[in-house]
Amino acid sequence: MLFIGDLAGNYYALTGMDEKVRQQLVDDHFLFMSGDPNLKVAGMERDWPEGRGIFHNADKTFLVWVNEEDQLRIISMQKGGDVKVTIMLLCTYSTTTLFIAH
Repeated sequence: MLFIGDLAGNYYALTGMDEKVRQQLVDDHFLFMSGDPNLKVAGMERDWPEGRGIFHNADKTFLVWVNEEDQLRIISMQKGGDVKVTIMLLCTYSTTTLFIAH
């Protein structure tokens, strides 16, 4: 993904992920965890890191999970209680993601 401005950040593929990066993503509560019994029962807890990963912008307010439980999960987060701003940013992020994908 190629984002600029507020959306600029990094994509971390699960394949070959550095342990320090993995631990930081876990500590930030961004990385999906293995061992979830519900995912195991649903057949979604497989050991297949290929094609899976996570993107987040530098401010860690925009995340895209790739092939976790969904094909693509776009997340917008903001501090404070202004839900309207968060939703407006989610719309902007989603539109930008779709534009780049095409």
